[in-house]
Amino acid sequence: MQNNRVYKTGEYVLVHPEKYKGTKKLVYKSSFEHRVFYWCDLNKNILEWDYEPFPINYLFMLPDNAPEHERNLTDKKEHKYWPDVVAKVKQSNGNVETFILEIKPYSQTVKPTEPKKKTKKSINKFLTALQEYLKNMKKWEYADIYAKKNGMIFQVLTERQIFS
Repeated sequence: MQNNRVYKTGEYVLVHPEKYKGTKKLVYKSSFEHRVFYWCDLNKNILEWDYEPFPINYLFMLPDNAPEHERNLTDKKEHKYWPDVVAKVKQSNGNVETFILEIKPYSQTVKPTEPKKKTKKSINKFLTALQEYLKNMKKWEYADIYAKKNGMIFQVLTERQIFS
């Protein structure tokens, strides 16, 4: 395990490699990802899983009725979003559901509020956080559409679900 300045990172070593269907080396970028990898690997109801298995195209653009300062933070271009984990899960009723899972800190799932003190630094920090939030919302909107079209369920996991 390496420890960068913010997040715990390292290579995950599989206990049940037969369940992992990916070809990518499993490198977790946070303790949240590590915990989800561990859960997928050891949970008997996870039949198979993969890490960043496919891209989902999304357009980083907001509707015309969105606030102008938010629209200005988008580039109006198509991007690729790679969901963190896709897992086939055997439910308690015996049905098998496929989940597309995104792993994020809760703070990145809520819209940031404008700072009370309007210093250059605080405004820049706010605009960066707002842009990240808007980008996540677009990615997840497109991921949800993709999931529904393909008989899957899209879900964002935060520390509130992962560590409870």
